[in-house]
Amino acid sequence: MVCVPVICSCVSNPRTVSIPEHYSDPARNVLCPRCNAINDTVYKVDRKRCYICFCCCIPCGHSNPYLACSRCGHNIGNIEIIRCRKCGVGTSCRSNFCPNCGERK
Repeated sequence: MVCVPVICSCVSNPRTVSIPEHYSDPARNVLCPRCNAINDTVYKVDRKRCYICFCCCIPCGHSNPYLACSRCGHNIGNIEIIRCRKCGVGTSCRSNFCPNCGERK
């Protein structure tokens, strides 16, 4: 009897999607906590696929739409975005000062 190894895996690929129905417009001018760039956000969906011996075989589903940084793709999620009164940059951090311009929020 010969034993043949079979390699199976499930891979997730994020894809940018248009604004989903009943969702608000993506936030603009937001400081990303991962790449520290000021960008607009986009909606993304993770599409999952099964691979057998490195060949894509079966789509396994997809995630719910989520907000992500348009530059690095980091999942910003459902966090509260606090805007600076002076420069208008949105941040997710709860600090007294804006990380972009240094003014009090």
